[in-house]
Amino acid sequence: MLAASEIAMNFHEKPGFLRHPLKLLGIGCAVAGFALAMTWTLRIGAADMYFQRHTLADTEKAIRLTPSRADYQEHLAGYLRDVDGQRATQALQHAVALNPYDANAWIQLGLIDEAGNRLTDASRCLHQAARIDHTFLPAWSLANFYFRQNNPDQFWYWIHEASRLVPEDASPLFRLCWHFTDDANEIGKQLDVNRPDMQAQYINFLISENRMAAVGPAALRLAARNRSQDTALLLNTSDWLISQHQATAALNIWNLMAEQHRIPFHAIHPRSKPAVTNADFILSPTSIGFDWHLPTVTGINASQENDHGGLRLEFSSDQPESVEILTQVLAVQPSTAYNFMFDYSTSGIAPGTGLTWSVTNLGTGSVLATSDSLSADKGTIGHLDFTVPADSKFVRVLLVYQRALGTTRIEGSLVLHKTGLATAGSSKTEQ
Repeated sequence: MLAASEIAMNFHEKPGFLRHPLKLLGIGCAVAGFALAMTWTLRIGAADMYFQRHTLADTEKAIRLTPSRADYQEHLAGYLRDVDGQRATQALQHAVALNPYDANAWIQLGLIDEAGNRLTDASRCLHQAARIDHTFLPAWSLANFYFRQNNPDQFWYWIHEASRLVPEDASPLFRLCWHFTDDANEIGKQLDVNRPDMQAQYINFLISENRMAAVGPAALRLAARNRSQDTALLLNTSDWLISQHQATAALNIWNLMAEQHRIPFHAIHPRSKPAVTNADFILSPTSIGFDWHLPTVTGINASQENDHGGLRLEFSSDQPESVEILTQVLAVQPSTAYNFMFDYSTSGIAPGTGLTWSVTNLGTGSVLATSDSLSADKGTIGHLDFTVPADSKFVRVLLVYQRALGTTRIEGSLVLHKTGLATAGSSKTEQ
């Protein structure tokens, strides 16, 4: 391109230059085009500068400079929505006219129409968003719209669509379902939680919302998939259900996992064979579900006795004066008499110092039986008889220390070699 000075020089020094008017016209057009491009670039830059200030006034300035930007119109509507609904609607209408594929603008327009009770227009705009954008937000917006309109058929349809597209956190979707109905079966039927990751999220949500009755069936559905990565969640769920006095649901999960060999413990069937889990302590207590729970207690050190099992408990005399040392929930039959057996030995622990076994009703916590104080220099088999109340299917067996009056805190060791459970009519040697 010739500079202006070169054009002047050619004009004065080369008269023949005037014989080529098309060339001169081309140069003029190029200069004009360059100037126009520079002007437009400056306008775009200025508009973007105003837009980035994120104020109503500056957004309006940006639109005056570049009125063809649909996103500017959409942001303008956001500023105006609560102060001037009519202008907000006009801005969004302008936005979708400029860009008919802007799903978010269609959604915002639909929400404004709904707020103005223009429900037909609102539905049209929200469905248009879903037609052009097959991601989560349009489906979620329609589910919320039909939730507010109390339209079950359309609500569940769009909940189903949204559940297929939900991003990482599905909690808002689950929460909306429970606001719509508290029928766990209906939610389970309608909600698409067939993806294992969704099922896991749903279980965690139900626990966080304390929806006890729904947790067990949801966990069983996940357990039926037999996936190793779900083991920890399902064990924790079983443990939580026990703590919420939902032991039957917890046992169903535990037994299914045992049958799938996802846990190193047997299934529990109290009708056919009452039993203690990990009875000989061949595995270190896991403190979860229906295994032994061994809390960490100051002054008490636990270890495996030998390769054949057994649990050694060392007492330093620094332990609390009253403490639960070892517990397990047992599945039993109502109105049935049982015998709990414990093979043990002690060292340095005198009789009558407060180390005992107890059996309590899981539901009420009432004590059903308590053993004599444990003290035996040689291996001894102790027995604790108890009868299950008519309204109970679970009991808790506990090893407890309660310092006896007139004694100092115990210092020594207890070794539990084996435990067992049998109905009272069974031979004690069968345990």
